[in-house]
Amino acid sequence: MKNKIFHFTNFRNAEYASYMKRMAALQAVICFDLEDLYHDSNSLIANECREKAREWILRLFPRLSGQFTEIRLGIRINPVDSSEFEKDITLLEELNKMVADLAVFLPKIFSASELIHAAGSVPTGTRLIPIIETKEAFAELGSIVNCSKGTCNAIAFGHCDFNLAQNNFPFYHQDSEEYKSWVRHFAHFLAPEFMFINSPFLQLTITNSMVEHWRFLRQLFPKGFGQVTLSKAQSIALHNFSMQQSIFIESDDAENNEGDNIEQYLDFKSSGNSVSINSRRRLIAPQEYKAYREAKGPASE
Repeated sequence: MKNKIFHFTNFRNAEYASYMKRMAALQAVICFDLEDLYHDSNSLIANECREKAREWILRLFPRLSGQFTEIRLGIRINPVDSSEFEKDITLLEELNKMVADLAVFLPKIFSASELIHAAGSVPTGTRLIPIIETKEAFAELGSIVNCSKGTCNAIAFGHCDFNLAQNNFPFYHQDSEEYKSWVRHFAHFLAPEFMFINSPFLQLTITNSMVEHWRFLRQLFPKGFGQVTLSKAQSIALHNFSMQQSIFIESDDAENNEGDNIEQYLDFKSSGNSVSINSRRRLIAPQEYKAYREAKGPASE
């Protein structure tokens, strides 16, 4: 086992060839999101966006796997208890005919029984990766790991939804001791053959604290760990870290911590999805904005 990059992208540019070749050189799994990318207070709008994304993925995936046989692909589907889950399963059945070795991220599971149900629903040949981001799943991690044997070989952590479930504000991110204690909880239960996939860094540029956190993960998981990345810079940096090559530090931790601009989520939000990136290249998570509004009360409306 070695460190693995799971690069989530919303890349739809027609000139994608050079981008994909670069990701293939990093041995990254190129992942697309049908869940968190489409947060919207209006569920009808969000689900319409998801349906358009499914149509686009059906067109794109065969082209990618045909042109770039060395690329591995992944997709984050919707939760088991959502109205969108069955639609995602139908999509996976189509993709399974076209794409080999498809990684499927399953968000917001609550129990081992939900994971067993999902494992029986996804097509044979897909690699199911449960994301632990609810209080219930975190507390039941041992039984989830036990029932995953033979079905999964990796478990991911989603810290933004987990912070929200814990009613935290501000959120604990990778540079906090609280976050490290959560990761140690995973290390306690995960057998050596299981890969821990770290939650994404919201800072899209490379900082010293990011590299320090990877050193922390390397100590806990000496056989290797996974990392969800949200920018090309993050993916390149982790590849260089894994290869013990030099890493270009792009921004200062102190500068980035001056203000997260959580309250400006809507000012920076993209149209058509939930992506909001501030002027310091920090992604403002919709979960943290929701927690901010709940903490501030009616005055934040």
